[in-house]
Amino acid sequence: MTVKTYAADDQLALSAGLTAKTQQLCLGLESGAADILELVTPTTAELLMWWFGEDLVLARGALNFHAGQKQAILNAIVAHEVLGAASLLDLYRQVAPDAAPERVNELRWAAELHELGMMVSHHDHHRHSAYLMAHVDAAGFSQSQQRELADLVLGQRGGL
Repeated sequence: MTVKTYAADDQLALSAGLTAKTQQLCLGLESGAADILELVTPTTAELLMWWFGEDLVLARGALNFHAGQKQAILNAIVAHEVLGAASLLDLYRQVAPDAAPERVNELRWAAELHELGMMVSHHDHHRHSAYLMAHVDAAGFSQSQQRELADLVLGQRGGL
């Protein structure tokens, strides 16, 4: 498994940093010799071996997670159970500490603005927030910054 690094100005620094940390901790997972197994609860360790242990994966045949699902599950476990990130910003600081400051600022701004749409409606407020962020005349923000913030705000509820 190749561990990918990220550039400090990479827009995907959080994803790349978390995935690199996860891959490092999960080396040898299939054989039961990964570092992650010592860092999680016994229940999580048992689940990891059930889901990804070589013997059980072979026994299930085609009924296994695909690579993207596996990485998403492992990233979530590392973020919450291993790193104990209290917020997305906390996770960003842990896995991508050298990320470009403007990326961290965009994340912070999106977090502060994500409930803006509640002034329109509580139902689907994240969509209203994203629409407002993308279309308002916001002094100090370029149109591309507003679109990026709108995407971040929309993603707060999984609506990308």
